[in-house]
Amino acid sequence: MHKNLITPMDAISIELVWNVLTRWSNSLKRFSKLDSWSRNQDCTLIASFIKTTPNRELANRIRLCRDAAIMSHCTNDYLMRLLEETLELLSLKVENTAEKFQTTDRNYGQTERYAHVTKELYSERLKFKEGRFLRNMDVNLVEKRDSKKIRRIVEKRMCQAYYRTHKRSNDNTNRHHTMRAISFQLYNLGQIVPKELYKREESTHWRYDIDEHTGHRIMRQKHGYTHVEDAESALLRFRQEHPEDNREIHVYLCKHCGKFHIGHTRIAG
Repeated sequence: MHKNLITPMDAISIELVWNVLTRWSNSLKRFSKLDSWSRNQDCTLIASFIKTTPNRELANRIRLCRDAAIMSHCTNDYLMRLLEETLELLSLKVENTAEKFQTTDRNYGQTERYAHVTKELYSERLKFKEGRFLRNMDVNLVEKRDSKKIRRIVEKRMCQAYYRTHKRSNDNTNRHHTMRAISFQLYNLGQIVPKELYKREESTHWRYDIDEHTGHRIMRQKHGYTHVEDAESALLRFRQEHPEDNREIHVYLCKHCGKFHIGHTRIAG
């Protein structure tokens, strides 16, 4: 493998490293120091990337940033200069690859693999919620006791579906694949059918979509980001992947769920 080649899996790791270095840069600009509460976790992530990436030039640059961040005698000006140079290098390396932080289809075939389970869950009603459809329940917004029940239902269905196709598998990755399938299905929940008196303008938590199982037009929850830096990175990826879209797009804090979303600016009138 060529030493400067960035593979699709590396692009995912680069995105995480980009978020860490951007957060460090913003913290230095605003508070003249780094957040200590997440530094150990950030350094662990960076160490994993340095160990696995085939791009040694990039790995050495990121190693310098990490070492400077944990040194007690390092000045903010020196660390800031390193971060700016490394972020610029990251941007150039990603733009020169075909993937460009590719994230448009990262469900790894789970849509087709678990289509029958999704269809069953969509038609299932909840007795403890007066017969409401399971597909309309968002585990992040309902009460805590209801969220636990919904999670248990989804976990049971997905574990059963995974076991039926992997009965003879003793691979240590089974737990990982099962949890990924559960997360995939929980993300699918939370859609609502637009009613005449319910407009999307009342909450920017939703986006219009077409249900692939029923063909109906629905409103599905947008992807939420805990940190504003993650949302800004997603905005950058969107612009790179959709150069034909010249509409204004921005990051905003959702009053519905308390997380950050990205969305197009509405045109009045």
